[in-house]
Amino acid sequence: VQGLCYFPAAFQGEFVTQSIMSGVPTISYSSLSILFDSIPIWGVCHRRIGNNVILKDDTGGITCFKCFNLVLRSSNVLQVHTAGLDKCYTTEERATADCPNDITIREKRTREIMLYRTKGFMGEPAVSPTYCPINGVYSFTYSVNDGTENSLECNSHTSEIADCPYGFGFNLNFKDCSFGDMDMSFHCLGDWEGPDGHRYIALMDTQATSQGGSQIEVETRPRYRCALYTEDANTGQINLALSSDSTCTNHLRSAKDGYETLTLQPRPMEPWPAHLQYAAITGSFGGSCELPEWSQGKWEHVHVQGGTVILKDQSDFKTYTARCVGQLSPIHEDRFLIYARTQCGDEHYKCVWLKNRGENAIEFQIGTDTSDSHDESLCSDENFPNESWVTQGRTEVVDPTPYPIIGEYTGVIPDTDGLCAKLYSDCNNPEIMFYTIFNCFNRSEVFEEREYRCLGEWREDGLIYTYTERRDMIGYECFVGLVSTTSRPRKRITALPSWRQRELNNLIPGASRASASFAHSSLRWSIVAVTVVLTCFT
Repeated sequence: VQGLCYFPAAFQGEFVTQSIMSGVPTISYSSLSILFDSIPIWGVCHRRIGNNVILKDDTGGITCFKCFNLVLRSSNVLQVHTAGLDKCYTTEERATADCPNDITIREKRTREIMLYRTKGFMGEPAVSPTYCPINGVYSFTYSVNDGTENSLECNSHTSEIADCPYGFGFNLNFKDCSFGDMDMSFHCLGDWEGPDGHRYIALMDTQATSQGGSQIEVETRPRYRCALYTEDANTGQINLALSSDSTCTNHLRSAKDGYETLTLQPRPMEPWPAHLQYAAITGSFGGSCELPEWSQGKWEHVHVQGGTVILKDQSDFKTYTARCVGQLSPIHEDRFLIYARTQCGDEHYKCVWLKNRGENAIEFQIGTDTSDSHDESLCSDENFPNESWVTQGRTEVVDPTPYPIIGEYTGVIPDTDGLCAKLYSDCNNPEIMFYTIFNCFNRSEVFEEREYRCLGEWREDGLIYTYTERRDMIGYECFVGLVSTTSRPRKRITALPSWRQRELNNLIPGASRASASFAHSSLRWSIVAVTVVLTCFT
């Protein structure tokens, strides 16, 4: 029996997309909604095959089928590819055969449609603050390739770009350019690696103005922009190229070849203070020190190398480059005093508390207080008043972490109208877990299927925590379990779609729902965390 077809909650909401016939110099946008079972202007959800979805269209008196490839790039951006909006097949099989794939998308043999979210699936405003990949202060040169000039419009590094004071956007100050001085400001909407291996970034021009009605808006310059960028790991130089409109294809060929191109040179960093140039004495403060071996490497938003850590704080949107200057031991041997410098040049002492959560997961807290001087009281208990941890997964997994739950578990989701959940692990790949939501009275009616990779597992206060990475879409989630002692194994599982921060007082066993926030890199939206009592069937 074929199951019904539904869109995940992460896809649902209201979006705008650039209208088909619009282009420079006038850009127009039209609205588009994704409901739980349809995209009204395109059709009803008929079947999902990985990232592809077959839509059925009955308008016009003839039933036909279309195939679309949908990939969520961030909470704000949904990228769609199709063989053509004008292609509609009389059979599902022919539509499936015409579905976009990695090759046709990479070779640009499909049509791209960029959807920019304006409201969430609950109807709430949903443009989420998203971390920019460009951190710090840079000078830049600039050129617009519109055929009007042969030379750079801004040919000297007197113009400046910076993500100060907050890392969810950046400001451009054009100086000594052929068109005069000018300021622009962008908010970042998403940052991802495309099928061609290039890095993309979606931007919103905060100064673009619109005219028109509720369905179609006309703008003199694009409100949404797409760019390619590369960064030289040795020099820090960034090449950035923007498309001519709101697509990621028009007049955009590489990070050095686009409608508008910029070359960014980082502002030289001031040397570290002299007292960081010598090694600290073990068990005391002063000098520099190494962070633990298990913390070394690249994590989602943290990079640890020796005694230096680069941390992108998703709560205040600041990027910290910090040096370890002391370890408080033996009472709090996992707390480290650091000398931190923000991307905007602010410097102070802070304390970071690290927790080892296995080979592929760590947790940390940053103390609430800061100091301009060396102060070991920053690592005291009073500076960590809340049990609120930031969880991070390793970006390059060498030794997979097996999922702690073995077997298949099913249960009823409380406070819902007949929804059930099933959770089971992959016997051949023990680090893989599957989670399915379905109709309790019709198991073939599947509402959502998720696939996870386990990154870390630990026990604390009688609870089992499992940190996972979504494999079917971008995102990280934390599962919290409580094993009962009845004759048949039962687990109370809270699926907490929380990218990094877990508060222990929100994870009370028995609570049917808990509010949570879900984000990855830049991904964040309100969602419900559901506690399900699952019974094992072997």
